[in-house]
Amino acid sequence: VVHQVDEGVDVLALDRGDEGGVQQARGFARDLVGGTLGLVHGAGDLGAVARAAAPASGACLLEAPEGPTATLARGASFPEPDPDLDPASTLAILYTSGTTGKPKGACLRYESFLWSAAASALHLGASRDDRWLACLPLFHVGGLSVLVRSVLSGGAVVVHERFDAAAVAEALDGGRVTGASLVPTMLARVLDARAPGPLPAALRCVLVGGGPIAPALLARARAAGLPVAPSYGLTEATSQVATAPPLE
Repeated sequence: VVHQVDEGVDVLALDRGDEGGVQQARGFARDLVGGTLGLVHGAGDLGAVARAAAPASGACLLEAPEGPTATLARGASFPEPDPDLDPASTLAILYTSGTTGKPKGACLRYESFLWSAAASALHLGASRDDRWLACLPLFHVGGLSVLVRSVLSGGAVVVHERFDAAAVAEALDGGRVTGASLVPTMLARVLDARAPGPLPAALRCVLVGGGPIAPALLARARAAGLPVAPSYGLTEATSQVATAPPLE
């Protein structure tokens, strides 16, 4: 659960040892225990208290950057964890692509998806107003992560039964989605399918991963106005590992 408190400090606390799972920033110095994730934004006094308390407590603080990407605590709501759920238990077994050998099943834990979603939201932003297009296969880590991120942040998902370049282009141009995840081949086909013209302001991020994106394709997408965010990830790490923010 994200709490915005005074003096420009936002705190996301997931405390496995606390019944409510939530701590207000004013109690940070006294209550922090190991296993807590804190999201701190701003330079106010409460932020200083949280930063000072973190090293001795074993907590991990994520610093939200200033600017338009720092939107996690402006509307997203991460639910409190189920006290009966073991965060280290397996949520999904997804097969790798077999790039360097035979595909293998990767056992991905609940906490891996949670940390991945939190880091993505911190880096790219997340909001209850988001409507993410899911056109990747849901047995692919990139496709499943769209669902998990949206469930955790409270946003909506527009699910396509299968990838259809014209349908994706229509969704992007129609203003019905704020984000999408594609692989380079899909991106090229979407660009081929859509007519030239401005894109809706609501579209703020198009993640492109699953393989190298050619510089010419990246340039073509950006020339068309797509807010492309090239991303590197791997199944074992629950998708995104390194992502360039859109238009950088």
